[in-house]
Formats: sequence, structure tokens, C-alpha cells
Amino acid sequence: MQTEPTPPAAIVPAPAPSTPSSGVFQLRRYGLRALIFYGVWCAIGYVLMFFGNAITDTVGLVVVFAEALLIYGIDREGLKTMNGLIAWGQLNSAQRWLLGIAEVIVFPLTLAVYLIRSILVARRYAPPARG
Repeated sequence: MQTEPTPPAAIVPAPAPSTPSSGVFQLRRYGLRALIFYGVWCAIGYVLMFFGNAITDTVGLVVVFAEALLIYGIDREGLKTMNGLIAWGQLNSAQRWLLGIAEVIVFPLTLAVYLIRSILVARRYAPPARG
């Protein structure tokens, strides 16, 4: 008496972990007007912050800080990861704390990196032209 071999169980691949910064298409994409607005706002803040006296330095810092707060409210994960540049899920607790403190200290730099990466994503994945 021969028994028929049982077929192997279906192998189901494990689902990929879904982290906010795992793919480019999960990044927030802004429209052209919004990017121009944020870019001009950031440039005005930097010009005021670095070229002038104490009053314009303070006003520039407040302008850049206000933009960072606005973008943090709109795209919290994007600004925290600098639009996908940093994978927070792969960092341990101490590294997260150090990086979080560093991002708070140098937030004008992280804001500039975020805006540049947003512009690059918008240019790379722009919808095709109608024609």
C-alpha cells in the first residue's frame, strides 16, 4: 500500500514591515504653489537670520521656527525623518533621543533638508504633462 505524498504547504511571503519612511511614495508630496511658498518663506527667514542686526536675526529665527512648526503640524513623520532620510524604526532608544535633541538644536538645517528633499520628490514623481 503506497501513500501519496502530501503536497508542500503553500509558502506565503511575510508582509513587508510598514514604516512611515519605508518608501518614496509614502512621503508627502506638495503642490508647486505650496513648495514655492515654503521655499520663499524659508529663504526670507534665512536671509533675515544671517544678514542683519540683532532684531532681524530674531525675526528671521522666529519666521523659520514658525515654518518648522507649520510643517511639523502638516507632515510630522516627514519632518521627523527629514522626508525619509532617517529610518527611526532601525534606531535604538538612545539613538532616537540623541537624534531628536540634535534635530531640535539644528532645526533650521533639518527644515532646509526636508524642503530640498520635498522638492526633489515633487520633481521626480510629477504627474505626466497633459498633451
